[in-house]
Amino acid sequence: MSNQRAFRFGVLLSERFAPHAPLPRSREGWADKARELEELGYSTVTLPDHLDSAFAPLLGLMAAADATSRLRLGTMVMAADLRHPAVLAKETATLALLSDNRFELGLGAGWDASDYAAAGLTFDRPAVRIARLAEHVSILRSLWAGEDGDHDGKHLHATVNAAAAATCKASIPLLIGGGGRRVLSFAAQHADIVGVNVPIPDGAFTAAAVATATTDATRERIGWIEEAAGDRFARIELSIAPLAVVTDNRSAALATLASRFGQSTDHVAASPLFLIGSLDKITEDIQQRREHYGFSYIVFTGGSEQALGRLVQTLTDT
Repeated sequence: MSNQRAFRFGVLLSERFAPHAPLPRSREGWADKARELEELGYSTVTLPDHLDSAFAPLLGLMAAADATSRLRLGTMVMAADLRHPAVLAKETATLALLSDNRFELGLGAGWDASDYAAAGLTFDRPAVRIARLAEHVSILRSLWAGEDGDHDGKHLHATVNAAAAATCKASIPLLIGGGGRRVLSFAAQHADIVGVNVPIPDGAFTAAAVATATTDATRERIGWIEEAAGDRFARIELSIAPLAVVTDNRSAALATLASRFGQSTDHVAASPLFLIGSLDKITEDIQQRREHYGFSYIVFTGGSEQALGRLVQTLTDT
């Protein structure tokens, strides 16, 4: 593909998606985890943004920054509706400064209805949430650029003076992810990194969502990105966050995941959302998926990061 680039790898530390891999509950343990990822060769440690998550993402990432010197820091992804963009701009610019510009912001329209219920927010239809995300990004970009002015949008309002904007100045790569045409088209026009997921319109990650993670649907999503991006497509880094299971018994692992997600084993075996098998098999599949789709930034769900270490060291920057 025209924007194919060198590999880099991240880890999403989430007990929701990897309950078998509990996160450290101490400062020392958290620092050791961050250093482990850096020593294994990962580009990025990322944290999710759910109200039932173990860590507040920006605080957890700041602690990871203090424990490391090269490891990048990311969110996978923050829900725009949970924070006002003027507040998020200042917090992210502070994290970028204190981490020597190792931070990249993953931002989304919000997909988890349980977060909205817990926060007492209305879970609007996708079009409304994406429209708010667009206004959110506009305000963030203005603040990061140190621009003052008023934003009086349909959904969000902010007045920022020059002095306040200057304190938010930062150069922060922006990742926007999603699975629908509207959000992926917006991401293609405004993000540095586009994360390709599956549509989750009903507010829960269900078997119906996993059913849409097919090869044809993924190619279609890449097509939406390329069409909307136009000339900037070559500058976009394409990302995916697959569930990886390193095993010598691929058949058994496929059967377990098929049962868990309500799919056939053939679907799980072919889906870009899963990487199942020996380290050599997973390495081959990752290379093929970069060739077929353009994915070069791979963010593994935590729990297999040690087993995948040799793969990361072999493929990074190739």
